[in-house]
Amino acid sequence: MAASLKGIDPDLKTYLHKNRLPDIYEALLTGLAIHCPEDPFQYMIDCLSCVQHLDYGILQWDAFVMENLRPAHKSAVVESALAHLFNFDDSQPTPEMVMKAYSHYNRGMKKLCFDAWMRYHIHKRRKKIESERKLIKAATHYAHRKMRLTLHRWIVWKDFRLGRQSMAHNIIENVFHKSVTSVIFGAWYQVTLDARQTREYFEKLGRGEITDDDDPFGRSTGEARDDIAAMDREDSCLIFRHLNLIDLSRCACVCRAWKEITEIPSLWRRINFSAVQKSVTDKIACRLLMKSRSYVSYLNLRAVHSVSWGHFQGRQ
Repeated sequence: MAASLKGIDPDLKTYLHKNRLPDIYEALLTGLAIHCPEDPFQYMIDCLSCVQHLDYGILQWDAFVMENLRPAHKSAVVESALAHLFNFDDSQPTPEMVMKAYSHYNRGMKKLCFDAWMRYHIHKRRKKIESERKLIKAATHYAHRKMRLTLHRWIVWKDFRLGRQSMAHNIIENVFHKSVTSVIFGAWYQVTLDARQTREYFEKLGRGEITDDDDPFGRSTGEARDDIAAMDREDSCLIFRHLNLIDLSRCACVCRAWKEITEIPSLWRRINFSAVQKSVTDKIACRLLMKSRSYVSYLNLRAVHSVSWGHFQGRQ
């Protein structure tokens, strides 16, 4: 029946739907099936006569069934089966609807595929960026580790070289100190030996114990005396006048002739303690002043802080 309704005239279809003929057919068939009248034609005529007085809006499928034969609980179906068959073409999609649905489905599939492709592309891109970042991090870590190992080896080598240099410096310094000590000791020994020989010579010369055969210097004059002792007293005094107090005391220890020269009163008329301010003490100053008190005429105590004035007052 549904197939037969596809090709009917649209006006006829509208008329059938407006007058609710499928619902009337359904109600008649239901009444015939339940009551099974002896004269079906008369039964249908009576039912159609009643239809003229009924409202099409309240017409149901059980309208021609007696009250006692109707079901107690009706279903919630609003549209009848015949109406469903009658409206078969209305429920089917049109070609435009099919094309629209296909276009919508196609766009949805394209969007789904594009979104999936974008997610895959973004995932691959992130994976590539992460791989590049890890490679850069690994290369940086390798470079830093290589630099640390190189620096550690250089520090070990530097410490080794510094240790060897320090050891060599200590050895060279030790050898240098020993060499300098040996040279100084040899020079000191030679100077001491020469000073001893010179002092013995002048002592013998002062005592007159040296003869021409004992002259170690081989003087051609036949008289073994030093040049200063052989000079005139005034000339010797002029030479010794340029010496300070410490040098005069040292010259007095050379020989007897020099000691006699250092005791000349003209050398002690001017006493300059300022030239030997660091070596002067109260004892030395008092002894020199007591020795030359009768002919001293000039005394210089500038910047001499080691001599106290109270000591001089006590000596007076």
